[in-house]
Amino acid sequence: MSYLYSWIPTFVLLLALGGIHPITSWAQSKKISVSVQVANKTTMEPMPAAVKAILPSTGMTIAIAKGDPASGVYELNLPVGQLYVVEAVADGFRISSAEVDLRQDPNATSILLLLARRDGYVTESDIDIPPSLLTTLQFNGGSLDLSKEATQELRRVFILMRQNPEIILSLHGHTDVKGSPEYNIHLSELRARQVWATLVSKGIPAYRLKYYGYGNMFPFTENPKERELNNRVEFHLMP
Repeated sequence: MSYLYSWIPTFVLLLALGGIHPITSWAQSKKISVSVQVANKTTMEPMPAAVKAILPSTGMTIAIAKGDPASGVYELNLPVGQLYVVEAVADGFRISSAEVDLRQDPNATSILLLLARRDGYVTESDIDIPPSLLTTLQFNGGSLDLSKEATQELRRVFILMRQNPEIILSLHGHTDVKGSPEYNIHLSELRARQVWATLVSKGIPAYRLKYYGYGNMFPFTENPKERELNNRVEFHLMP
């Protein structure tokens, strides 16, 4: 009996010093089961795949799913309180992924991931993106700070690149007309490089991203009242 209670004083001391918080520890350890159904996008038949969950904020793999390849059903046990991206990968198919938001602590969740066969190089029509221009990230004028909307859009680009390993993007930095031409070229290149570094830090290979700075040479708008729209980084698909 003395052995059973010998650890209690240490546990109480840790609580007193803040080393263990019972409520926080419980919340961090609580997990939710996420059911993932993987199927062929063309035939809708279940198919085997490697399924995992990653944190989009870091690109880190959090969990690898277990399941039945014959039925295409997989299970992930994920800690609550985070936004995850769940990916399914199979040879000869493009990566399929979906966001799973456990920040609100749902009781249970399930997702369907459809895998499309990979045939040659990806094009704009393959991923439903208008020709040339993929998307635009807006910056706060005169700074390297992305707008709130741009931060969300960058996460979409990250997921898109994970889903389509064939994609190579060209990042074009731009500014408004404030400042000297030399300063604007430098600032636009820094903006493009910042976006490049963010995607690389999350796991996108550097060779799939090129970046350039164009200063104020190619304004999005000439309207002085909309000058802030020129502070941007554009993504373009490269052949």
